[in-house]
Amino acid sequence: MSAALGLLDEREVLVFDLDGTLVDSGPEIRATLDLALRDCGIAGVNEDDWVNLHSPLVHIVQDALAQRHASAMHLPAVLAAYGRRLAGSGFELSVPYAGVQDFLSDRVRRGHRLAVCTNKGHAEALRMLAHFGLLDFFHGVVGADSARAAKPDAAPLELVLQRLDAQPAQAVLVGDTHVDGECARNAGVAFLWHRSGYGDPALTAAFALAAFDSWLTLLLGNAATEEALSLQG
Repeated sequence: MSAALGLLDEREVLVFDLDGTLVDSGPEIRATLDLALRDCGIAGVNEDDWVNLHSPLVHIVQDALAQRHASAMHLPAVLAAYGRRLAGSGFELSVPYAGVQDFLSDRVRRGHRLAVCTNKGHAEALRMLAHFGLLDFFHGVVGADSARAAKPDAAPLELVLQRLDAQPAQAVLVGDTHVDGECARNAGVAFLWHRSGYGDPALTAAFALAAFDSWLTLLLGNAATEEALSLQG
């Protein structure tokens, strides 16, 4: 059994990041930011531009403005434009990672309680999860605006645990970036790293108790383990 599967199996509460962990939404974030900047008369996003894919929206926009040497006075207008563009999006440029739905279904069947802890706004997180048919798997969804602070602060993850009446030792946070890892550490929760997301390995690896590359690998691992046990029986 892999270390990732072992970590999941021994925790009752599984908490997931959203962008870069459950859903590959990086192209959507980049495209929406591009449109919002252009709506405000600011240079848009080209293919070589770095885009902050793991922070709350305000930090994503702040970083984009700083990268363009644009005044911070543009922040409210770009935030509003981003919100309008995102609200009109049908998530055409986003897709759940392969195997996610089957993995979540398998974990519910095994008796785990599942939740989401994301730096996406709460309302948009709910809309995205519902759009992709994932919402019903989760006992709770906490967004960047749900707690007193967003990740990497412990507050949103602590709120998840509070709502599920769980202790840190019962939970694991599955995420793709150092922001998730630092949040988990601050809350005293184990961190499982999704390496196929948006995280910088040099920043993220130090926080992880285990790592995996795809949800399909975890599902195949479960199947292989069950087959081996049945043969032993």
